[in-house]
Amino acid sequence: MSYPRQIFNSDSTAWRHSLRAVAAILTLSFVLPSHGEILISVELDCFGDDVVSFELSPNEVAPDFTVELSPLSFISDFTFQIVDSSEEADLVFADEISYADKLVCKSSTALDVTTIRVVETAIAPDLKITLSESVYNPDYKFFVDSEVFSVEEAAAVFAVMRAQRRQY
Repeated sequence: MSYPRQIFNSDSTAWRHSLRAVAAILTLSFVLPSHGEILISVELDCFGDDVVSFELSPNEVAPDFTVELSPLSFISDFTFQIVDSSEEADLVFADEISYADKLVCKSSTALDVTTIRVVETAIAPDLKITLSESVYNPDYKFFVDSEVFSVEEAAAVFAVMRAQRRQY
């Protein structure tokens, strides 16, 4: 019985493409989370068509969004449970992720920047967020690994992105 030469010949193009595909799949299985999570990459460069820019300030006088954060709230637009690893999370917010669903950055100089005021209490906030390690039945299990955004800022940015109905 003879086998087609192109399948088993290590010099063939099909063999090399198959090896590349297997290598890519194995690489992605270690890099990407395993169960349908949302990956948001914090970019250092705020310029680009795919990067959404945010300016965060607790003292912003006329922000686009005011976000109230609380560890315990009875009425919230979003609830986030902070987890210790990306494997536990269904929302990962980290610096420079290679395969992200959305790219964000922190800037005050970008042309199309959304301003967010993040506070503990507000009279009429646009969004209310519960953020804690011990949230019962959270909307998201949230992991943050960023030197640019704090956990609170990252939660506010994601909530604003959802409120604006941006793709992620």
